[in-house]
Amino acid sequence: MSRWDVFVLPSVAETFGIVLLEAMHASIPIVATRVGGVVDVVEHNKTGLLVEPRKPHALALAINKIFSHPDLASEFVRNSRHRVKTFDWSQTVTRFEDVYNKLSR
Repeated sequence: MSRWDVFVLPSVAETFGIVLLEAMHASIPIVATRVGGVVDVVEHNKTGLLVEPRKPHALALAINKIFSHPDLASEFVRNSRHRVKTFDWSQTVTRFEDVYNKLSR
């Protein structure tokens, strides 16, 4: 993935988006749709760009923004390096356990 210029996730539904963490870890700027768990990973205008789902024009504009503003893309990558460290498997397991416990009540 390290040869990519931008990672795009145009989902209409997404539970968590671990692939976003992989992109962050690989230092790839992100453009994604504002759905489900994506918003728990990508911070709009800080670690990437989020657009509304099913809005191809907005998606294209966001992708173009990454290519047109390499300084912004670099800032997203820098911020993502810190963001990705806040996610680890033990935290993820704990979060899922909390959700499952709440649902089972």
